Amino acid sequence: MHCLLCRNPDPVRVELPSKPPAFLWRCEQCDLLFKDSSLWLDEKDERARYELHQNGDEGHQRFLAPVVDAVRCHFPQGGRGIDWGSGPVPVLSVLLEAAGFSVDHYDPFFFPRKPKPGELYDFVTLTEVIEHVFDPTSLLGEMKACLRPGGKMVVMTEPPPKDDQLLNWGYRRDPTHVCFFGKKTFLRFEELFGLKLIEDSERLFVLERVKE
Repeated sequence: MHCLLCRNPDPVRVELPSKPPAFLWRCEQCDLLFKDSSLWLDEKDERARYELHQNGDEGHQRFLAPVVDAVRCHFPQGGRGIDWGSGPVPVLSVLLEAAGFSVDHYDPFFFPRKPKPGELYDFVTLTEVIEHVFDPTSLLGEMKACLRPGGKMVVMTEPPPKDDQLLNWGYRRDPTHVCFFGKKTFLRFEELFGLKLIEDSERLFVLERVKE
């Protein structure tokens, strides 16, 4: 099993004290934590899980408020963006458009129109998405390709806790979650993808496309 992000061929096993035995992989080069491929859901089961999500309620809108605030902080009204992995109800796109932005949305299951080659955005939002991805290297390459130089990526995800808390960590227990990103991993994005971490909080990370 190689690292899903940097392709390091020698990740280490992180054993979890459970019966039956459980473990995760950790890359010692980029600090990505991820599940073994034997635990990944197939496409049918994955989609069925996503169809159960209640993305349109008021609680979810409040949950997305920090993403809206981050976009408003970094871009003037009229900026153009895309919400990548919007789910069955593109709530974030609606909230951002209400805040004065022009926003498209893409989801491989529900809105499968990807940006056309050469179609560029000021920002990309990725909220509670990156942890579901089997091949984050390809995903990040695609998203960078549709960002203008100096454009920004706003990522919401939950970083992993200390190893002794992993067993009961709710994020790990979600069967649709595959890989887990903390600040150390995001700091490696500049070297790996040309995406520089410029802002981070507990669950929110803002990365800027480095001008080449």
